[in-house]
Formats: sequence, structure tokens, C-alpha cells
Amino acid sequence: MKSEKQATNTNENAWPWSRIAKVLILTSVVSALVAFGLTALLINIFERKQEARNPFYRVVELTEVKVTMLVPGQPITVTSYVNDQFKALKTLVPMMGLTLEMVESDKTFAQRDDDVVDFLDRLSIKSPTELGDIASKTAITYDLTATCPSEFVILETSNQTVKKENGRTIVTVRPFVPQADTPLPYAGDNKEALAAMQPSEYLQSDNPKIKELAAAAVGTTTETLKAARQIENFVKGFITTKDLSIGYASAAEVAKSRQGDCSEHAVLTAAMCRAAGIPARVVCGVVYVDSFIGQKSVFGGHMWTEVFVGDGWVGLDATRAPNGFSAAHIALAVGDGSPADFFSLVNTLGCFKIDKITVIEKQK
Repeated sequence: MKSEKQATNTNENAWPWSRIAKVLILTSVVSALVAFGLTALLINIFERKQEARNPFYRVVELTEVKVTMLVPGQPITVTSYVNDQFKALKTLVPMMGLTLEMVESDKTFAQRDDDVVDFLDRLSIKSPTELGDIASKTAITYDLTATCPSEFVILETSNQTVKKENGRTIVTVRPFVPQADTPLPYAGDNKEALAAMQPSEYLQSDNPKIKELAAAAVGTTTETLKAARQIENFVKGFITTKDLSIGYASAAEVAKSRQGDCSEHAVLTAAMCRAAGIPARVVCGVVYVDSFIGQKSVFGGHMWTEVFVGDGWVGLDATRAPNGFSAAHIALAVGDGSPADFFSLVNTLGCFKIDKITVIEKQK
């Protein structure tokens, strides 16, 4: 998120609504189109002709093709209807408790002004109570119930626990605090941490510019968490143009452009941490804000970073630095910053509501 003020959670440009909606749509649709060459997918082609109508009621015979993407949590099945040239004239994509239906049409029909679906509304989750000063909360427990027929999955991390109780999902977020800081670089044997040290497609920690930025941020610091906090603060100041104009940038691209919203802050923070010898990963989920475009007390889509310190993952949020991560962040997926890591959000965002919130205040 792009909030410039630590004292407030309100910012009209704070949430990457268009970004996350775009990622969810593109990952689902593009995957359906290119999936035929991927071994991670199950493809069922039904060699029977289906009657389908285009927007002008021309009856055509099409072949039904179902593509099942095997993603964490549960599969996502995309149904397409293709002609003899294997061109999809109609595609159905499950998304956020809805079914996105795409039908080929001419430009005039496609741009008509009716039945516009507000995906932003599906990306917001109403909070049953105002949270006030987030920094004063030690932990927050969220009582969730499903709003879609299919079951939603919330992952467990060092910062949050999940349990099922009488058909409800109880999530408790308590920011992880290591017992002590550890020396740089990471020298442990945790498999997840070791994997989170390597450069990736979106976290190019071996990029010369990213190495240069990491060195500038860390300086002579030799402790892991202290260095990570310095990187968190550095990234907040380094990204000077905070807007939604970037489609989805990698860390190397952000290092050049110095532009973006929460996803750009997250990938650059993670890449710089890896370059400094700190295991880091990108997290996608929701975060609480006081208000946004007329809505009060809601949770909206967000991305941040986690670093491995001691024996757990510590949250960082460069858009809200310093100490940007809080109990108001609910993680839904983790990965290397690639959109493919967040496929499972299609079956999670928009498919649960928060019925109750229990707050544990910090002791004074």
C-alpha cells in the first residue's frame, strides 16, 4: 500500500485494487490460453459439439475444453468453447465467488454501457469494528465464514495461526518477534529459508543495481533484522512515484523506475534483502484501512514482505515503514513475487467475510 503517513490508515490511493484485480484476471485467463503446453495442468477436451450463442444470437457449434489448474488450496477449472481453428469464442473463469464469462463480440457491443461488474467491491472485506490505532495491538483474532459454495483456504505462517471451529475459520495474527537478532548472512539449514535466498524471475537479487541499493541500505550493519528494517525504510523513500500506473513490475524494473504501489515495494524489499544475505519472500493478502472511496473500516488487497530471522518469518511492509507490518495484515499466499504464486487467490478473495474481531492490546 502507498500510505505516506504512519499515523493514519487512510489513503485514497492506498490499495492496489486495479493491480490485484488485473493479476487475478490475467493469471486465470492467460493460464487458460497457454495451459496446453504446461505439465502442471489437467486438460479435458470433450469431443462433443456445444451450441453457443454469440451476442447477436448466431448459433454456432463449438468444442468444450476444460482446463484444470492445480494450485495450492484447490483446483481452478476454466471452461472454454473453441471453434474448428481452436479459437476460444466463449470462456468461463471462476473468480472471487463469481463466474467471469468472456464472449467474443464486435467492438460496439463490447463497449456498451451496461452490466458493469465492480471487481473492486469483491476485493474489499467489511470489518465488523473499527480497529483504531493498529500499532497498539499485540494480536488480532478474526472469525471468518464462507460466502461461496466452495471452501476457502487460509494459510498458516509464523505470523498467523488458523483453526476450524463449527464451520468457521478462526485466524489469529500475532506478528512474530525473534528471541534475538542473528548475524548476516544467513548460514542456517532451513530449506524454505535457503530457497528464499536465491534470485528469481521477479526478485533479481543478483542484479547489479539491486546489489548496489542493498549495500547502500544496509551499510555496515551485521545483524539480520536490523538490516531488514533498514531496507524496509530505504525502499519506502526510494520509490518516489507512488501510483498504480505500473502493470506488475519486477524488482529490477522498480530499481530503475522508482515507481509503483504495494507490489513494487514488496518485490524490491524482498530482492534487496536476498541480495544482502537475508532470506525473503513476498506475501499477498488483505490489510485493514480506516476508509477508502466512501467505505469505512474495510480490509483490502495488499502485498508485503517476510524475512527469515532466527526460526521464523518477520513481516515487513515498506509502504507503511517504519515497522509497517501489524496484526491487521492477513496473509493469503506467499511466493517469489511471480503472479503464478497467487493463483489460489481466485478461490479466496471475495469468498469469506469477517464476522467478529477480538483484539489483544499491548500492555502499557
